[in-house]
Amino acid sequence: MNPSAFVLCTDYAECSIRKGFWYRYIHDSWENADGWRTDVTASVLENPEVKRALFILDDGRGVSVEIEDLRSALKTAKKRWNGKIPFNVNPHSSTIAGVKVEMRVVTVPKKEEPNGMPATTGTAVTPRDIAS
Repeated sequence: MNPSAFVLCTDYAECSIRKGFWYRYIHDSWENADGWRTDVTASVLENPEVKRALFILDDGRGVSVEIEDLRSALKTAKKRWNGKIPFNVNPHSSTIAGVKVEMRVVTVPKKEEPNGMPATTGTAVTPRDIAS
């Protein structure tokens, strides 16, 4: 990953696209039995400039997936009236909407260090990883 391509949102409720990354904060309260509930707009999935999706957990870890894997996992998902597609991302089982995908777990730089390079910590998050 290119360090200059990694810049975080200034507002937790916002998601954004920057230099090939689409990133989305996922809060602890969104966790359920199938992972974390989130959504993506159809326009993000259709954007040819987006190469990777990064889901940022409250504990500062990020789950990074190729956008093609996200598109593939959501190809039959239902779109809401507002253009958003809801789904679960589950780093414990490396699935999106129940579909197995390759995931990379990264350490997300603090907001005051927006251009820092995320460090790969593994390929899937374990329950122990989330708790620590």
